Amino acid sequence: MQPLRLTPNRLRWVMFAILVMAYILAFFQRMALAAVATDVMNDLQTKEAMMGVLSAAYFYPHALMQMPAGILADKWGAKRTIGTFFVIAALGSALFGLADSMLVAALGRFLVGAGMAMLFVPAMKLFSLWFRGKDFALVTGLFISSGGLGALLATTPLAVVTEWLGWRASFVYAGIFTFLVAVLAFVLIVEKPPEPTAANAPAPDEQRADTVWYSLLFLLKQPRLWPLAAWFFFGNGLFFTFAGLWGGPYLEEIHRLSKTDAGTVLAMIAVGIMLGGVLLSALSNRVFGARRKPLMILGALLILVLFATLQIGGPSLPLPALHTVYLLLGIFGNGIAAIGFTLTKESFPLRLSGTAMGLVNVFAWLGVAILQAATGPLLEGDGDESLQQRYTQLFIALLVLSGVTLIASVLLREGGTYRPGANQHGGTANQSAQQTN
Repeated sequence: MQPLRLTPNRLRWVMFAILVMAYILAFFQRMALAAVATDVMNDLQTKEAMMGVLSAAYFYPHALMQMPAGILADKWGAKRTIGTFFVIAALGSALFGLADSMLVAALGRFLVGAGMAMLFVPAMKLFSLWFRGKDFALVTGLFISSGGLGALLATTPLAVVTEWLGWRASFVYAGIFTFLVAVLAFVLIVEKPPEPTAANAPAPDEQRADTVWYSLLFLLKQPRLWPLAAWFFFGNGLFFTFAGLWGGPYLEEIHRLSKTDAGTVLAMIAVGIMLGGVLLSALSNRVFGARRKPLMILGALLILVLFATLQIGGPSLPLPALHTVYLLLGIFGNGIAAIGFTLTKESFPLRLSGTAMGLVNVFAWLGVAILQAATGPLLEGDGDESLQQRYTQLFIALLVLSGVTLIASVLLREGGTYRPGANQHGGTANQSAQQTN
């Protein structure tokens, strides 16, 4: 029975709105520590090294749950998967806000990361069942872009709220909102349309299913996977290490901006996220002739240039320059992920594209967890270094890792798109466009 007697067409847009609210909350949690990092360090009497560990506590479970997310979406369904794990995330957010020690705070962030991890893949499955053709492309693009609104809420609005209520109450209220979204998911999400459609009918190449382990083993043996994995690991890791953690303290400690002014600069990253996916997809299709690699190389090069600009300019960078740098970081640091996932989808058999995207997503979030934890000690220093010297160490590390991302982008292989009729496991007999770059 359909909830509230909604027609199927209205119901699918109601479900879309619920999933958008969920994704906004997920992105908010990913980015929020950048705006409150100094408050958390002061309140919990900790230093930068432990803040890196605290932030990574969100991303480790988030990375490890990417593959199980698809399995649970198939076994449990999207309703129970999203609803159950968002309740867990809600409890985690409240626990973080009430924490009286770093251990409790880390546990809270761990629960938030594990809960929010179970959204993206189940949401994509629901979209594939309820929307077809151009509608599917539309809702997928809008869904991904909505993450920018979550990032925006984690900047100036969060800074204002924390000055009013404090950071603790902010995360407790975020937990309450997350619980309400979980309730809406349980009540209003329906797994499949009432009648079969072209969108939910099984594709011919899905009639035969391999075991999860066989599919993973096949993908891990593909040479073209590893440059993609490295690109996601370092690229996503760099973006969330700076934009989601140290970008806020950098503005407050080096440029001496108020929390509200720093939030305004951080908001440019959110604007870049909202613009990036759409703009870069259009560039990839219309300017680069549906080629992904040139744009990914350009993006990696620009990220390196942006970090170099922050390091060389230092405190003398004017506010408009900071706004510009942070905007471009949002576009090319996060928006470029849409191009990376497109190349991933095009590089492997259609039947394995979901598994392939889940696999590279594991590398993406492991990169965030590892790099955030590793960069904390660089800012903590040995007590004798100035803040400027510590941030110099951070930017040197970011520049080196940006160089690794650039090398990975150069090593990417393009032209291996699998088309209908191609060998299902990547054999070369019926594979088209097998040339590499």
